[in-house]
Order: sequence, then structure tokens, then C-alpha cells
Amino acid sequence: MYYDEHYFDKYHRGYSFAKMRPYFSVIAKALVGLFKPQQVLDVGCARGYLVHIFRELGVDSYGIDLSEYALSSAPEELQEYLLKVNIDHEGLPFESGIFDLITCLDVVEHLANNDQAICEMRRVLKTDGALYISVPSKLADSLLGIIAARDPSHINIRSKDSWIETLDILGFRYAGEFPRAERKEARVLSLQQRWMPRLVAEVGRLPFIPYFRYDLIFRKRA
Repeated sequence: MYYDEHYFDKYHRGYSFAKMRPYFSVIAKALVGLFKPQQVLDVGCARGYLVHIFRELGVDSYGIDLSEYALSSAPEELQEYLLKVNIDHEGLPFESGIFDLITCLDVVEHLANNDQAICEMRRVLKTDGALYISVPSKLADSLLGIIAARDPSHINIRSKDSWIETLDILGFRYAGEFPRAERKEARVLSLQQRWMPRLVAEVGRLPFIPYFRYDLIFRKRA
């Protein structure tokens, strides 16, 4: 799986800045409000849309991704802030302890060697820096196989408790979940780009969106 044009067309249809801006804006604004970061790294940034939003909010932000196709498709003005790195096998090209916040959305479920990736993220975080990880639940991954094509690169689907335990072993303390109201708003906006309007309307009536995703926040321990 090389995360090329075919991959994005099949599994991330409609992944454009115009369509995804509302989703990433909710996430970025909530994280800036929570952590007031000065420097942010987005791991698995794809075309850099979240990096773009952070920079619009005045945050010095960077992104890494392994997809040459995604990075080359990023807006030209962003490309100097985006780097090609395969975090499954390579170290991050940054000094230790420089980021206040790392975001990692829909990434770790793709990694065979997630311990390596998590350790590298910990290395470049400041002490007590925040890590926000968003991953699909087992239920969400199973539903994708019914509603649409399941992404075969999802090789690391786990329970919430398993992720918390893994990150605890690797030097992070669990600090809670992404704020519920913003999480629901972001998920509905994301669904609008991919599924039928009726489904989105039904989901929007729920008090929360259960078990579809784990939106977890961790802090680096000293």
C-alpha cells in the first residue's frame, strides 16, 4: 500500500481542502483553545490541511507524511512546512523537545511498528506536551466494510484500553478525550463529506457518536 492517487480516490474520495476545511477547523480551534500551542506537528498530514488551519490561527505548525502523492498535492504555499517521512521506520527530522502539541489523526492504525512512531513523537514533544490521537474503533472499521470499501491498510485496530495501555508503557499519561461537543461536530462534518445526507441527519440527532472513534489526549511524562 503506497498511499498513491488510487488509494486516495478509493478510500478518501472527496478529500479536498474546500470540503475538509470545516472538519479540520473545528479540531484546530478546539486544540488551540485547550493547549495554546506555539509549535505543532501533524503526523500523517496528507495534503497538509490541518497544518494550513493551524497556521491561519497563528500557530507555527509542520506536517510529515510518507505519501509522495499527498505531499505533492498540498497547496504550494504549504509545501515548505511538510516533510516526507515514514514514521513506521524513520526518525523524525526534528530536535528533541520542541513541540507543544502533536496531532496524529487516522495514522497509528496503519502502522506495523507503532512503538517506534510513538517513541519518536514523545521524543520531539516538550515535557508535559500534548499528543492527540484519533483512531477508528473496531465497530467503525467493521462498518466500513459494509457501507463502503474497508481500507486494507488498517492493520492495527485496537480497543481504547489497549491504546491507553500502550502509550502508558511508552511514557505518556492519559489525559482524557477530545471535548465531546467539538468531537460530535467534527464527526458530523466528516460524515457529510462521505456518506448520504440521511445518515448524517440521523447521526446529528444522537447525544454522542458511540464507539465510532477514539479521540484520545495524552500528556508526555517527564
